[in-house]
Amino acid sequence: MKCVFCQFDNHFAIVFLIILLCLFSCREQTSKNDNELPETNHISDTKTPIVNFSNPSIFMGSSFGSFFQMLHKTGKYNEMLRYTSKKTKEKYSNEQLLAFYTNIQFSYPLKLKAKKEENNIIILLYQTTINATQKTIQIPIIIENDTCRIWFDKLNAEKPFVGI
Repeated sequence: MKCVFCQFDNHFAIVFLIILLCLFSCREQTSKNDNELPETNHISDTKTPIVNFSNPSIFMGSSFGSFFQMLHKTGKYNEMLRYTSKKTKEKYSNEQLLAFYTNIQFSYPLKLKAKKEENNIIILLYQTTINATQKTIQIPIIIENDTCRIWFDKLNAEKPFVGI
C-alpha cells in the first residue's frame, strides 16, 4: 500500500504536518477550576440591600450638607423640598421655601468637621471659606421616617446657616 503523502512532494507533506501540529497545539484548554465555576447567566437569589438615609454624616456618598448643596447647585429646588423637615414645612409654605432655596447663597466649599446632637436635632458643623474668610457653619438636621431632613428656624437667604 502506498502512503497518501508519497503522491506529493516531500516539502508539501512537511508543511502539511506543521500546519496540523499548529492547529492542534493552539486549541483552547480548559482546566478543572474553569469547569467548576457557576454560570453567570442565572439570576441571583440575593436581595437588594436597603439604603439607609438616616445618617447625615454618610448620606448618598457624601454628607447631607454636601448632598443638599449639590441639589441647590443643580437647581433641583423641588427635590430640596423633599429633604426639608416637617417642622419647617409647617412653619413656612412651599412657595416661601422655594423662593428661599432659589435665593440662598450656598455655593461655597463645605468640609464636614463635626457632628453634635441637641434635643433630637443633629447639627453638622462644616468648615468653609465665604468671601475669603474662614468660617464654621451649622446645618441642623432632623431624622424623620428614617431620612435626614434639613430644619430651618428662620429663613435668611443671605446667611441661611448659623455661623460660629
